[in-house]
Amino acid sequence: MISDMFLSIVIPVYNVEKYLTRCLDSILNQEVNFSYEIIAVNDCSSDSSHSLLLDYITKYDNIKIVNHKSNKRLSIARKSGIDLCKGDYIMHIDSDDWIEANCLQKIHTIITNSQPDVVVFNYYIENSNQIRNTLKNIQQSKFVTEKITAHKYFLGAPWNKIVKRQLLEEITYGSVGINNGEDLVYSTEIYFKANNILLSNFSFYVYYNNLASLTKLDNSLNFISNQELVLIQLSTLIKKYKPNLEEIRFIINYFLNFIYLEVFKYNFKSTNEMRKMLNPILKKISSNSLLSEQDSISLNKSLESKLITLLEIIKRFGFKKTLGLIIK
Repeated sequence: MISDMFLSIVIPVYNVEKYLTRCLDSILNQEVNFSYEIIAVNDCSSDSSHSLLLDYITKYDNIKIVNHKSNKRLSIARKSGIDLCKGDYIMHIDSDDWIEANCLQKIHTIITNSQPDVVVFNYYIENSNQIRNTLKNIQQSKFVTEKITAHKYFLGAPWNKIVKRQLLEEITYGSVGINNGEDLVYSTEIYFKANNILLSNFSFYVYYNNLASLTKLDNSLNFISNQELVLIQLSTLIKKYKPNLEEIRFIINYFLNFIYLEVFKYNFKSTNEMRKMLNPILKKISSNSLLSEQDSISLNKSLESKLITLLEIIKRFGFKKTLGLIIK
């Protein structure tokens, strides 16, 4: 697969006027010897994000703008961008994040040397005080054909992965609008479709720990409602791709980690009124056929008991993180 365009970069944009210039400049100031494009998807922003994008397309010919007339949510915004991509490979950058100077040329070298279906990278986390941590989950770069060995590095964010465009043809992802948890649907589907994965210890992506971001602003009711949609999407993917039981179990455990964090808030932070709204959705999640009988029993017991919730959280996240949740 060789085309004139090596890389397409998809950026979902929603009310990010404060951060958008930093994101775009970090991409456009790269020194490269190949062609790349930016697909910015404006998901009906109400601030000046669209005006900023219009300024950029007058200066650069490798930026395209997609404008949604209504807010369709993050998964559909990403899919709108994917559908227009012409590059051999596709990457995602969230609009409040950025990439390091001149990293794209190194990425090009890494990919062209092995031409993987998917490459997964390490990344940085930086907060508003410019304090940065490096997430070095991948200690040593390796090319993996036994995908099960890549599980623990793979699920989660779209933005630490670069994917062959052919792999993103005819995908289920993006058929339903989801803000929270859409990354699990995306990463699960490309995991199922990939024949090989390159794990790279290169770090170049800076994830901004933005407390005002879209996913952090959603309250528990919105979050749990999104998780019900995520579980339905995962069910669709499992029926479509027929993974083995070990892969299914890993994905469901990953999903349940986030559910139990919400159950913790349900028991220790939510008002009685909020619990009345959350309870039927959580009960519906617990009855989904993807969950084992033991999963359902444990989740239902956690909804009824603070002690059982604490024990489940400790089992999943360890005592130190659980203590942090209690203090918080």
